[in-house]
Amino acid sequence: MSRVNILDSSITNKIAAGEVVEKPAAIVKELVENSVDAKAKNITIKITGGGKECIEVIDDGEGIHRDDIEKIFLPHATSKISSEDDLFNITSFGFRGEALPSIASVSKVSLKSRSKEFEYGMGIDIHGGTIINKEECSCNIGTEIIVRDIFFNTPARLKFLKSESRETAIIRDVIIRLALSNFEICFEYISNGKLIFKTNGTSLRDAIIDIFGLDTLNNLFFVENKCEKVYIFGYLGDINFCKSSRNNQYLFVNNRIVKNRNLILSIENAYRNYLTINKYPFFIAFLDVDPNDIDVNIHPTKAEIKFQDERMVYNFLYKTCINKLNDCLSNSTLVKKNDMTSITSPNDKLFNLSRTEPSPFSKAELQELINKHNNLNSNNKNDDTETLPYDLVSNEEFGKNHFEELKENLKFEILNNAQNSDFRIIGQYNKTYIIGEWYDNFYIVDQHVAHEKILFEEFTTKLNNGKISRQVIIPSIIHLNEFSYSVYENNKHYFENCGFTMETFGENSIVVREVPFEFKDCDAKSLILDIIQNIDNFGSGTLAEVKYDLIAKKACKSAIKANCKLNDEDIKVLISKLMKLENPFTCPHGRPIIIKFSLNEIEKMFKRT
Repeated sequence: MSRVNILDSSITNKIAAGEVVEKPAAIVKELVENSVDAKAKNITIKITGGGKECIEVIDDGEGIHRDDIEKIFLPHATSKISSEDDLFNITSFGFRGEALPSIASVSKVSLKSRSKEFEYGMGIDIHGGTIINKEECSCNIGTEIIVRDIFFNTPARLKFLKSESRETAIIRDVIIRLALSNFEICFEYISNGKLIFKTNGTSLRDAIIDIFGLDTLNNLFFVENKCEKVYIFGYLGDINFCKSSRNNQYLFVNNRIVKNRNLILSIENAYRNYLTINKYPFFIAFLDVDPNDIDVNIHPTKAEIKFQDERMVYNFLYKTCINKLNDCLSNSTLVKKNDMTSITSPNDKLFNLSRTEPSPFSKAELQELINKHNNLNSNNKNDDTETLPYDLVSNEEFGKNHFEELKENLKFEILNNAQNSDFRIIGQYNKTYIIGEWYDNFYIVDQHVAHEKILFEEFTTKLNNGKISRQVIIPSIIHLNEFSYSVYENNKHYFENCGFTMETFGENSIVVREVPFEFKDCDAKSLILDIIQNIDNFGSGTLAEVKYDLIAKKACKSAIKANCKLNDEDIKVLISKLMKLENPFTCPHGRPIIIKFSLNEIEKMFKRT
């Protein structure tokens, strides 16, 4: 029978090191955060061999009292908290007293420190948790700590470290995050003897320039907002400054580097209408909240935090970002909302949509125009993608309402054509793009994504007005792998709320018996598989995300395609309906709908200016 033993401190420290010291970058983070807590104004980080050989951090902070030089390497020795109540009002980065003993237990540490009340400092050397030397030394006010030969006494841990270049990249990312979150401190980062960057400690704007360069700053716009419990500020990337990974997303809560998937998604969802698939926004976001409303004491690395009201924070962050994005579309070739505010104004409709002086339509001509509009896709024979028949209406009732709405829209256009002739449709280019002129601006409209956005809004309204399902003639049986089936099981209530009726059909298989009425013509199997894949990509589903994905796919497949000839009336209807949308500038997948060239830009191309 095994007996219970009390582990020796040398063993417990190594166990703790496994949680705190995962890699060289974790050591850098812990040491720099100690320097920040010591109120340093200048911090230098020197790295050799990806941190495996040597990590050196030098600061000009308050230093360590000479009598505490040994004590700081004892487990749970800290100057940051002194009572249980302090755990609920943490303002420092370190407070657990685990980092230094954990680091010293798996490496060779040399530390020198001096506080302002002493003329000389104290130095100490520790190898694998054992004190080798301790003596008085000459040094500046502040602390200098050198960590060598990480995991020298735990070879099993050492072999799991990545290559030098990879560890160097991870360290660089951590230092960038530390420099951004503490932009009022001067950071100097040197790797293998080469200066990587140096910040001047003045402002977040200057830190961005010092780290990323002026070109990056020019693609960002400042955002700031506050409510009763949260203050948000930072920089959001322009929609054309998107990245292929999430590596350029920087989120800080009370200046602390945090990992919170929900908050990251709140910002990404704000960009959702503007970015294409597999592209991610660049952002640097700071959230200031009351320390009593968060809990940072849930993981030794202190990177994960809990909010007292995470939903409120999520919604506030999302609204702040999406409102800013709507106001700051900064690419001059993309139509901005404020460029065309008058287009959607019912009292001042500048878009005439007519190439010639208008003439009244008879009732028969109006009906003929409507019939033509319903068959926009009849000539589309050359599209190389899988499409469904063009169908603006999915059922008789919706079709009737749609035609009535179309009539009213056309009548409104006819009545206003005589008074407004500012926008001139030039024609259609390559049976794909609609060309127009308005004042001194030249516009190109992608007919497919324009119609896709129109349908998306119509389908969204219809689906949100009520859950109407239709039984499929032949139930679709979908065989999934174990992982995909688990994704379905964890999110099947969202499918049900959207109007799907699905049941388990044997091991890792489901049968689809009913689909939402709006998607009765879709391939149910492909649709379900795509949604499951997208939910997996996002990590978890929400009803809004599932509905969005459903509608976006339906709209894309139902919209008129490229290489489809449109007549003047078709174009007028399409542009008219597009301009009535709240956001007619990007499709549900983030592609631009309208591109604008000013007269000045065109004249520059011809070297007239």
